[in-house]
Amino acid sequence: DVHRFARAFDEPIAFSPLHIYTSALAHCPKKTELWKRYRKDAKTVTIRGVQPPMWSSDVWSKSVGGGVQSVAFSSDGTHLASGCDDQIIRLLDPNTGREVGEPLKGHSSAVSSVCFSPDGKLLASGSEDHTIRLWDPRTGSQVGEPLTGHSDPVWSVCFSPDSKLLASGSSDHTIRLWD
Repeated sequence: DVHRFARAFDEPIAFSPLHIYTSALAHCPKKTELWKRYRKDAKTVTIRGVQPPMWSSDVWSKSVGGGVQSVAFSSDGTHLASGCDDQIIRLLDPNTGREVGEPLKGHSSAVSSVCFSPDGKLLASGSEDHTIRLWDPRTGSQVGEPLTGHSDPVWSVCFSPDSKLLASGSSDHTIRLWD
């Protein structure tokens, strides 16, 4: 509840933190633990029929530069990658939605698939430019040269459980396995 409350009201809290209970609490869903615990201490007006009874299951929403074609969590949960039709891969902090580091650029067409290796050392991206690129998610640097071989867009990339192999699927009717 506290995290969702802070995300929902981050601007008013930053502007006037001492008024959090008198201004933002009135808009807090009435069936949450926060409301139940602090409503007696806050002098608020009850607004009926406006606020849903619980927080939305949507933790956060972020607009990025292009249409999102693929998303993937890192195995440790510290990063969320998005592959977009603006040819860019963005790494986000899943707790805040804020971008981590600089966007990853290199594809010449839409990024259709992203996947973290289970060991967290690599991020693979497949693109409509028929290539696969590998990235170091810690530095944002491209690792090696693009993997080429598909004759049509690459729609899917996925690492093996031991992180040693990468599979790719393309509209050229092939699945390729890379080491």
